[in-house]
Amino acid sequence: MFDWSDLRYFLAVARHGSTISAAKALGLSQSTVHRRLAEFEKCIGRHVIIRHATGYRLTEFGEELRPLAERVEDSIATIDRRLAATNQTLSGSIRVACSESIGYRLIKSPLLDAFHARHPSLRVEFVMSDRFLDLSKGDADVAIRAGEPESQRSSNTRRWRRAS
Repeated sequence: MFDWSDLRYFLAVARHGSTISAAKALGLSQSTVHRRLAEFEKCIGRHVIIRHATGYRLTEFGEELRPLAERVEDSIATIDRRLAATNQTLSGSIRVACSESIGYRLIKSPLLDAFHARHPSLRVEFVMSDRFLDLSKGDADVAIRAGEPESQRSSNTRRWRRAS
């Protein structure tokens, strides 16, 4: 079985017509390109390129193989693009609003270590206060509270008074 990466060398020589030009395009040495191309031919048991006085030319089999190798190259490029587009590495800081008692419990718990193990590029900042911060204004990203915001508390109080 051949090494898929050897298709890169085959395509570079097919496109550029020489191992010197292929090596420059790939940013490698000519000997590396020549060696990998020879290994590729050895693994598949067929010649794909013939050396001529003016450079390298594809054999008949090489001509048949080229569009297939280009499809593999396109597929690998698609995978690379998809991986780059779905990279979900989060970084930066996240501000957590909570009371002092909750904040100190979180700091001492193994929860933060587990969070950092899962998201090593995220930094957690605690905004410890007993007042309710407005998340929509960016005062914090997350709020952990034991109770209701004042706007809901006052409406609940009115309902409670009506019920009594």
